[in-house]
Amino acid sequence: MSKPKKRKLEIKNLEEALLNLPEEERDEARKEILNMFENMDPENPPGEKVEHLPKTTSTCPSCGGGLVLKSTVTLPEETKPVQILDCPKCDKAFTRDVSN
Repeated sequence: MSKPKKRKLEIKNLEEALLNLPEEERDEARKEILNMFENMDPENPPGEKVEHLPKTTSTCPSCGGGLVLKSTVTLPEETKPVQILDCPKCDKAFTRDVSN
C-alpha cells in the first residue's frame, strides 16, 4: 500500500501583498512568511475551527452575545462570498453565507 500523496501548501498573491512594503523590507518579510508555513500540514492547519452559521443568525450560539460583521470574503475553493463574524463577548469567530 502506498503512502497518501502529501498536499503542497501554496501561498497565493504573496508577491502582490509584498508590494505594500518598502522594497528594502520585502525579502525579509517573504522569508518570514514562507518560514511560518514551511512545516504546516495543509490537512490540519493550526488555529481554531470556525463554525459556519445559518444566514439569519445574529447572536452567538456559544454565549448569546451579538455578532459583529468583520468582513465579507470569498474563501479559497469557494464560489460564493461568506461573512466573517466576531463575538466580542466570548471572542469566537464564525462565518455565514451572505444574505440576498
